[in-house]
Amino acid sequence: MKSILFRYWNDFLDLMFPRFCEACEKPLQGQEETICTSCRITLPRLSTDSMAYEAFTKRFASYPEVGGLHALLVFTKKGHVQQLIYGLKYRKKKDVGLLAGKMFAQENGVAEGDMIIPVPLHPRRKAERGYNQSEVFAEGISEIWNIPVENSVLIRNKYTVTQTGKTKEERESNVSGVFEVRDTEKIKGKCVILTDDVMTTGATLESCLRVLINAGCRQVHIITIAAAHH
Repeated sequence: MKSILFRYWNDFLDLMFPRFCEACEKPLQGQEETICTSCRITLPRLSTDSMAYEAFTKRFASYPEVGGLHALLVFTKKGHVQQLIYGLKYRKKKDVGLLAGKMFAQENGVAEGDMIIPVPLHPRRKAERGYNQSEVFAEGISEIWNIPVENSVLIRNKYTVTQTGKTKEERESNVSGVFEVRDTEKIKGKCVILTDDVMTTGATLESCLRVLINAGCRQVHIITIAAAHH
């Protein structure tokens, strides 16, 4: 009886205060949250034989310390994945990042890792946004894999303009020298999982990777919500 009443109550709330899928913008039904069931199933996953994955691996081929490269989805312009990332970064849809982290962790085997380190935002940018989207994604993974998130080891020491719309060379210049490891003892000899929202040219991730390796990190697994398909 309680479950029936609960369902009726949810149906009433959906009628009075409709909720919409963050990917396709269709109304959510029943116990659906953030993303509708259809989008959860059909959002394009990154396959290891795709061009996006090839670009991903090519960027980090010269780093033997990289133990794995992974992304949940393929990012294409004007697609549903772009809609999700836009909501996460610019419309305060924090739940998108948390859900993406859980989905990735549930759909993939547990990666080796002593800790998860999200690509950091500058404190000013984090205050503007209200949260770090890469950190929220990491929290979703952590909830399923039970690997701790360390958000104070790697820091961004310079405020930079957004990478959106920049060329590969401009992106590399924009993030050059902006990251540093605050506590080298914490990561020395450790295996780290580095998380970010989207791998576009890989400039930001590579900049973080170099700093982690120079600080003594033994191995790094890179995991993003999406990898861009050019």
